This record gives sequence, C-alpha cells and structure tokens, in this order.
Amino acid sequence: MFSENVQKNKVNNVEEGQKMRKVNYIGVTREGIEGTPRYKNLLEIFDYFEDMLDEPLYFDVKIDYVVLHAMFIAATPLHELEDDPNCKIVDVESTIEQFEVLEPVNFFRLLNDLSVQNIAYNSEDIYDKYLRNIKILKSLNKFYNEYNDIYDANLKFHYTSLYLFGVLSDKDLSHPSLDNFFKHIHDDNRQTRHFICRVLNEFYNEKNRHNASERTQSEYWYNIYRINKILDDILNDKQIDKSKSISIDYLADYAMKKIA
Repeated sequence: MFSENVQKNKVNNVEEGQKMRKVNYIGVTREGIEGTPRYKNLLEIFDYFEDMLDEPLYFDVKIDYVVLHAMFIAATPLHELEDDPNCKIVDVESTIEQFEVLEPVNFFRLLNDLSVQNIAYNSEDIYDKYLRNIKILKSLNKFYNEYNDIYDANLKFHYTSLYLFGVLSDKDLSHPSLDNFFKHIHDDNRQTRHFICRVLNEFYNEKNRHNASERTQSEYWYNIYRINKILDDILNDKQIDKSKSISIDYLADYAMKKIA
C-alpha cells in the first residue's frame, strides 16, 4: 500500500502545477526548494504528505534552509553523506516510511515548529533531537494530537511547541520555581493539564526569544515564581476560566494581589 501511494504520488505530481496546492510555504518557498538542486527531491516527500491532507492546511508552513538541510540529512543515506558531504541523493521512499508515523498535518506542524524554535541551532542538532529517531517522531505525533489547541494559539504569537514538548518528555525535569507547575503538568484533568501547559508554553517561548534581554528573562522568572507560589489557588478559583488562554502578566498581577 505504501509503495502504491508513492508511485501514485509521482504520477500525480506531473499535473500538480495545474492543481490548487494545499500547503503554502513561507521563508523558503516551494520555488526556492525547486531551484536548489540539492534539496529539490525533498519536494517528493513534502508533496506526499500534502497529498495525504484531507483539505488545505489552515496555516502557512514556515521553513528555512537550516530546517531544510536537517530534512535532507534525515532523507540521505548516512554512508552517502560520509563519502560525499556534497551529495544530492535523497531516499524518498524510506524517508516517507519513517515520517509516516506522523499524521500529515503533524508533519507540517513539526516543520513549522522547527523553523521558529531556539533550542537546536544547526541542522545536525535539529536532525539529532527531532528527526533521527522514530520513537521521538511517534511521541511528537501524540503530542500534537493532544495539544493541537496550544499549537493553534502559537500561530498568533509565532511560538514553537517544542519547548513544551521537551518539558513534557523529560520526566526528571524539575525546578524550585516551577514545582507546583510540574506537580500538575500531567494532571488527569485535561482542562487543568492544558491550562498549565499554556502558561508554561508562553513562559518558555518568551524567555527564550532570540532577542530577549537579561532583564526580560529575569522578569519572566520572577512572574512565574509568583504564580507558582499560589498556583493551587488559581486552579481552584472559579472566576478564572481555565479553558481560555490567560497571559502570564494577568496571572502575575493576580498572584501579587493574593500574596499582598
């Protein structure tokens, strides 16, 4: 079934210029990928997942050359890269098979997330942290399926979900200023869990913005510390709608009034 889909995809691609596309790339555009000999064969992989979408993607997919090269590493047989660092060989079928553990929409969510994160700074690190291991890809797929509401909110602020993914994946992660957050981060109650994750998602994204000053980072740590101290009060307060996105600034003001 898999190889039939790939072959069908290749045949369909002949007429794709006449079709309405389901994915809009920004940053490096489709034409930019096509115009780069080393990377143009990656389009067969991208087009496969695009064809698997039931309808046009509801968000633009930002992709840069760092992420594009990380995908190239993932799609190129290791021995070929070792023998010739400038090789252009892409194993389309094997790469599709590896990434099929991601649902099509989640494949594009990951590409977009990778292009706005500040965790892995080069292609090799991106490949090693997120693309190399099928187990990680399966975990990402599960993560995107549960936290698609947070992903959608991220689009407005140009946040990445990958900080949150890392926090949720690291069972040993702890910090005194976040102990109450970590106590609830895997709460059985979905609304509580998602509320906690939305706050942490904002915290890590704002704190780690590439142009965030030391003062800004200190302010976010101070605010999250205040919120953490009375987090149980916040969770028990019926006046705070935990189903909605509530900013750290609002919660920090609430905490300051409670503590005063």
